Amino acid sequence: MLSCDSYGRRQAVKGLFKGGFLAFLCFFSAVSVLYAADSGRKERVIQFSGVLVDARDLTPLPYATIQIEGTNRGAISNINGFFTFAAMVGDDIVFTSVGYRPVRLHLSDTLREDRYSVVQSMVQDTIMLTETVIYPWPSKEKFREAFVNLELPETNADILRKNFTLAAMRELAKAGKMDAGMNYRDLTQQQVDKLYYQGQVAPNNLFNPFAWAKFIQKWRAQKKQDRKENQLDEFEEYGSYAEEP
Repeated sequence: MLSCDSYGRRQAVKGLFKGGFLAFLCFFSAVSVLYAADSGRKERVIQFSGVLVDARDLTPLPYATIQIEGTNRGAISNINGFFTFAAMVGDDIVFTSVGYRPVRLHLSDTLREDRYSVVQSMVQDTIMLTETVIYPWPSKEKFREAFVNLELPETNADILRKNFTLAAMRELAKAGKMDAGMNYRDLTQQQVDKLYYQGQVAPNNLFNPFAWAKFIQKWRAQKKQDRKENQLDEFEEYGSYAEEP
């Protein structure tokens, strides 16, 4: 026969098992109810809209990012700072824009409507960027090779020097035509000469010795000047080659 103490202990153990099982059932039921309530809350979709503005002067913030935290869903504000997209109650919304501090907003599960609008202000922030050095060549050897083989483009001074050499100016003068001022002066001189010698025979300098002397003097001076210019052109030409390695 079992003693009274053994029977009591057995009954106590059975009671503990029954109590623990009932407590487990109660806990499991409560968790299930909370999970179902939470699932129902998460499945509730609302239309989230709003406008982003600067907190200092209330100007719209275009092209800011509005994103549901932990997901890749969200929107970008338009040029007027407006945005709209579908969200769920309980989501955490993060607003970010370059030059502004991020803002976090929680969509409370106490919302009764299927839409929610907000005017969100953002505070400007200073962003310190790390120093970035950009090199056009991957190594010093490549830079040295590119520098040695570099072909420098012609500068405006080089083009000006080439176009205004004495030889080029002489060729342009020979091939060029008279402009309006030169034509006007020539026509005026012809009219002055015609009026000056009106009623008499104009002199002919073909047999004038003084005119011939002046012509020969000018011809010699021009020939000497042309010789100097040619020497100067040759010096500039060969001097430029002499500077090359």
